[in-house]
Amino acid sequence: MSVNRSVNTSWQFTVTQNGTVNQIVAYDMWFQPMVNPGSTDQPTDELMIWPYRSKASPAGSRQGTVTIAGTSGEVWRGTVGTWSVYSYVRTTNSTNANLNIRSFTNDVVRRGWMSNSKYLTSVQAGPEIFTGNGQVVTSSYSVNIN
Repeated sequence: MSVNRSVNTSWQFTVTQNGTVNQIVAYDMWFQPMVNPGSTDQPTDELMIWPYRSKASPAGSRQGTVTIAGTSGEVWRGTVGTWSVYSYVRTTNSTNANLNIRSFTNDVVRRGWMSNSKYLTSVQAGPEIFTGNGQVVTSSYSVNIN
């Protein structure tokens, strides 16, 4: 992260729910203290960006509100397993995201929660359906590191 490269992403999707559904649709980024972690190396940090949620709450506790990438939302901090997790949850649901993930990593570092010496090792996106029946269909997705 210390080289300060942009991580621009675009994601368009649709959500279908049948009845009461407890789910999120989110980006999930993983951070490691080494540049090329092996398959047995656990991450130290996880950053989640939730453009869409239905009746779900992030791990940990709410730390406040924030406006990043032109949208407002809540910021949460917690622990899952052996790593720290930071979740940015939009105030209003969206099925269209165009953002620079770097804006969110800068906020986590500014808050003192994560070191700027960590390496971003993975960028993922998709649904987590905890209860109920739903479907997420991605029409386009891209991540570009500049």
